[in-house]
Amino acid sequence: MYLFRLIALSVNKPKLSECASWYSSGIIVANSNTTDLSPFTSFISINNTLYVADQTTKTIHIWPEKSENPTKTIYSSFNFSTGFFVTLTGDIYIDNGNSSHISKWSLDKTSTNTTMYINRGCSSLFIHVDNTLYCSIRDGHQIVKISLDSNDSTWSNVAGMGCAGSTENMLDQPFGIYVNDTYDLYVADTGNDRIQLFHHGESKGITVAGRALGARFALDKPTSIMLDADNNLFIVDSG
Repeated sequence: MYLFRLIALSVNKPKLSECASWYSSGIIVANSNTTDLSPFTSFISINNTLYVADQTTKTIHIWPEKSENPTKTIYSSFNFSTGFFVTLTGDIYIDNGNSSHISKWSLDKTSTNTTMYINRGCSSLFIHVDNTLYCSIRDGHQIVKISLDSNDSTWSNVAGMGCAGSTENMLDQPFGIYVNDTYDLYVADTGNDRIQLFHHGESKGITVAGRALGARFALDKPTSIMLDADNNLFIVDSG
């Protein structure tokens, strides 16, 4: 994991010490020995509630902060992908992989409804505070968006040309995405080993992390990004 200083707004904004450090060994919250869990993707909400999607059992387990066991498990009949997001109101949005649609669980509901269709799966989802949903289409090499408050089912392109490339207006297998309060878009451009920043309304991205900035900032297939309360950018580098 690499740490860079940038300006952005986080959904969950942990306030970390300037001298923060991490143990090299993690603490197991849950695994197959404790909850029959086969985690595939996870999300931590604004109130530090942990949501874990299990692709094998088609369930979502919910752990409130400091809880040793999940307090709720949601069951589904469809497959999950890594596209997973929980809104400030507790609504769960998840991409259904090859089913070409995104489903929603409303807070305190046990059944889902199809929110929208998309011709390709979303590797990552991000919902801005203005209720705009962003989707990274990995095999489509682009980022698209749609308003959840509108009856218009048309997706708008935000970044990428729809084919793989390494120029400033192109992406290659984009994965994780993040949108700040001024609608600037950060993209984990996995195939290009870089993090791209697209300012609001701009089709050309700026490389904010990656080998183009020097060996110190080199990445190898970054897949996820997040920003904290002090606008530090955290990157999961999968290579």
